[in-house]
Amino acid sequence: MTIPRRFSISRFLILGLCMSTAAAVRVSSQAPAFDESQIRAQMIVNLTKFIDWPTSRNDMHTPFVICAVGNDQVGSYLETLLSGKTVQGRAVLVRRGIAPEQVQPCHILYIPHPKHKQITDLSASLASASVLTISEENPARSGTVIGLPLVDGRVQIEINRPLAQDSTLTLSSHLLQIATERR
Repeated sequence: MTIPRRFSISRFLILGLCMSTAAAVRVSSQAPAFDESQIRAQMIVNLTKFIDWPTSRNDMHTPFVICAVGNDQVGSYLETLLSGKTVQGRAVLVRRGIAPEQVQPCHILYIPHPKHKQITDLSASLASASVLTISEENPARSGTVIGLPLVDGRVQIEINRPLAQDSTLTLSSHLLQIATERR
């Protein structure tokens, strides 16, 4: 028995259509890819759960202030993530595009790529104000308390414990277990 040519072509087309639909469903069902800025923003939000500021910085009547130097994408994601949320029981204010000299009311200062002189000039005032400084680089080299560098394709948490102590910030034991210490 021979199969008419038209019938075999239509079976072939139906099979091809089914396979392409299955491939499209498989591709569209994959989780969306996150970029480094989104990951860093989420990590900054999560870090607030593992750090204690001194009582002098815990006025429940003032907002918890997160500052981002420049117009980095992380600041934009922080605004989105924290819109209408609280941190440590306080309203959150995200300040973007600030200059490093405008950091006094900040609890967290995110400086993506600090210039060594810039952070050195500010380090004493930041430490006395108990400001958690975060960068995208090794914290020992950048002069920040926490670094969120990209290592082997993954954003890592690195800490500079002596600088955290100078800033009178208390890092939880959970954070110390998962972070890499840099001196």
